[in-house]
Amino acid sequence: VITLSFPELLDRFGASVPYAMYAAFALLSFVFVLTKVPETKGVELEDMEGLQVERRSRRASA
Repeated sequence: VITLSFPELLDRFGASVPYAMYAAFALLSFVFVLTKVPETKGVELEDMEGLQVERRSRRASA
């Protein structure tokens, strides 16, 4: 997506707009990972599978 969109955005808006837009997307991705992706450091593989099941069951009950 970036490979296809960058040249077009560069021609239309100059260098600052595409870089700012991609930086904003990176920041949103970073915030998403910090808030929604569970920490798995030191967690057994079997326990990680349990995390997925727990998250699905919470959504189903809501």
